[in-house]
Amino acid sequence: MLTKYLILWSNPWIILLNFFIALYIGLGIRNKKGFLLGLIATVLLFVTFPLGIIVYLIFVRPKLK
Repeated sequence: MLTKYLILWSNPWIILLNFFIALYIGLGIRNKKGFLLGLIATVLLFVTFPLGIIVYLIFVRPKLK
């Protein structure tokens, strides 16, 4: 389990994908469709890349208030 997680985490394409997903969350959170996809993307971000939590706190939390 841990080795699979580390392989996912170290994949540069996964990191790049997560960057764009995080950017999408930051920009698309305002409308409902963006919010739903943003939630799914956030879950994927948490599973594949630990920095997703930091990105979530920076981009998503201020817009939800």
